[in-house]
Amino acid sequence: MRMGKSAEFRARREICGLTQGDVADACGVRLLTVKRWEKLGEAEPPADAWEFLEGVEAARRAVVRQAVEAAAADKPGAVRLTYCRTQEQYDALGRGGGPVGVANANARAVADLLESMGIAVAWAYPDEEGFDAAIG
Repeated sequence: MRMGKSAEFRARREICGLTQGDVADACGVRLLTVKRWEKLGEAEPPADAWEFLEGVEAARRAVVRQAVEAAAADKPGAVRLTYCRTQEQYDALGRGGGPVGVANANARAVADLLESMGIAVAWAYPDEEGFDAAIG
């Protein structure tokens, strides 16, 4: 069980690309409750909220690792990554659902790692001309 401070919860939520609303929906609580968890001196996030967040973090690490390994193995000139503007745009890709913010956060993490390995990154919106099912 992971217990921590409100700032840590917020930072980790944002790193994952989750909104407060995403967390509220997943944990079955009101948005105001999540806001209180993240406010200094208010209620601490309960164990089940931490477990949810840690699950999203674990999935994020796995997705990022797989994408980086695949891209690095190909040694491309530049890896094209998908970045979605809306939830509807992400849902239309049919990549398993979930919040668009999580998908975009994962793509940013992949880009950061690829660039640290010297692999160039190019970004594409799904409705951009020439979009060819980029990674991410």
